[in-house]
Amino acid sequence: MSYYKAIKGKKLDKKLLEIAEKSVSKKGDGRISLADAKLLLQAVKDGNKYTDIEKQTMEYIRDNYKFTESADKWFRTEIRKWVATKQTKAKSNQELKTSKEIDTSEVIPLVEDIKGTETIIPPPTIPRMEALPEEIEPPTKKLNWAWILLLILLVVILFFFVWKYGCNKPPIEENISSQPTSLPEFSWEDVEKTKFSFQKGKAELSEESYPTLDKIAKLLKSNPNWKLKIIGHSCDVGTEEVNNKISLTRAEIIKNLLIERGIEKERILTEGKGESQPLYENTTEENRSKNRRVEFQLIR
Repeated sequence: MSYYKAIKGKKLDKKLLEIAEKSVSKKGDGRISLADAKLLLQAVKDGNKYTDIEKQTMEYIRDNYKFTESADKWFRTEIRKWVATKQTKAKSNQELKTSKEIDTSEVIPLVEDIKGTETIIPPPTIPRMEALPEEIEPPTKKLNWAWILLLILLVVILFFFVWKYGCNKPPIEENISSQPTSLPEFSWEDVEKTKFSFQKGKAELSEESYPTLDKIAKLLKSNPNWKLKIIGHSCDVGTEEVNNKISLTRAEIIKNLLIERGIEKERILTEGKGESQPLYENTTEENRSKNRRVEFQLIR
């Protein structure tokens, strides 16, 4: 079985090409998502080395396939971090190997006697010091009482300030109303009030919405019998067919993000309403922006 595929005279990684082709064929907007980008990075890491063939393959994929903005930004950042880590580790291993090499220039040389036998030059002997004569007394250091008194004075001053401004402080009355309270739990009423907005013609979720999405995932994990219905909407710009498609794609994007956070896909339903259920009249750009949204419903 061949692991490579030749395209335009270049040898490319067959596995990476299959992941890219599978990614765009199953998506409504025909782009490689964040989840697909993670699969590409994992395939690169499987060989534990970013080879020239893999680099050529990723260049070909970038030239011939489209990434979402979040997927492209994430993949570029993670591949640079991984390559930099590999290079740093290789450099550290090389320095450790070099430091362990024996410096033969420091070995004590051997000398040969007349018969050719080898003998080691003995280390020089250190003469033993004789004891001091009894009449000579070692010098003694005289205490400098001025410095001792100054040190004692400084210690007294330090204790005075600690007592006056630390231990002697009057007790502070606690104001119960000013004490911070814990934030309320994220309830299902909060979920059903949540609406994620989207830019015109796009299906990417903004990063500001991720904390709320994490709370929804946490709530679903705490209630394993609950199911979630995600409903996508659009404004009136474009044809009805296009609006129905992009509204469903927006719901599918949220579903994939929840699956990445550990929620089973069987518990999540999606539906695209297109422009049929606007919150506001599509007369201004502000109203259209509010109509491009995703809403949630609980299924018990």
